[in-house]
Amino acid sequence: MQTGQILRTRTAGANDTGQWKAFDKPGGVAVAAFNQQVTVGTYAGEEKTGVIGFRTTFYKIRLLEAVTYKGKSYPYVYMEEAKVFAYTATSKTYKASTTVNVRSTPSSASLSNKIGSVAKGAVAGTSDGTEKNGFLYVKLANPSAMKGYTYGFIAKTLLTAVATPTPATPTPSTGGTPTGPTTNDPDSVEEPAVTTGEQVTGFGERLLGEKGAKVARYALLAGLSVLIGFVVWSLAIPQPAVGGTNGSKIKK
Repeated sequence: MQTGQILRTRTAGANDTGQWKAFDKPGGVAVAAFNQQVTVGTYAGEEKTGVIGFRTTFYKIRLLEAVTYKGKSYPYVYMEEAKVFAYTATSKTYKASTTVNVRSTPSSASLSNKIGSVAKGAVAGTSDGTEKNGFLYVKLANPSAMKGYTYGFIAKTLLTAVATPTPATPTPSTGGTPTGPTTNDPDSVEEPAVTTGEQVTGFGERLLGEKGAKVARYALLAGLSVLIGFVVWSLAIPQPAVGGTNGSKIKK
């Protein structure tokens, strides 16, 4: 078990009195008694007593609040392992709503139990909701600044729970309509070869848009007109004679 683990008393059995004794040392004098299902404190170590085969394990517990027995204060007690258990609960993160004092005990009677402070807006630590005398028992975010204390008490009214952001749930892909043919699709259609005026026109519309296609058509027609005119003009020009008729000789 780790040091600082929260310990609670177990539910009493049918033959139990409903309270569990806490001792000044393993097997020593009972200095306090705790009801069932209450938070006692935090784990601080363990010791065994008795002879081999009949040993009893006692947990050393740092109490949430020291008890007094016959005029003596006991910040630590020992309880049988069978009477307590490690308590794990869903914890919340808390931040200071104003600059707050952190104390070793749940009391503001004096500053003798002050172990540090947390600035406004800073994260104080986490807590499972355990409280005493209006103080929340907090697992401190920065023990090195709290005289080495792992846990401390902070006035509950001066803390604000930090909301845990809910992670976004990714939307599963449901597929969709392909935006174009794939190379493996037997129905894919390739661009037609540019061989005719209609194909040129269609290609121009796709490549240049409607206005560009019109320009292409006019350029094609103009080119064809010039070509036809050149052919007609060539045919209309008389060709020079290269020899006589019926064997006549050309006069010099």
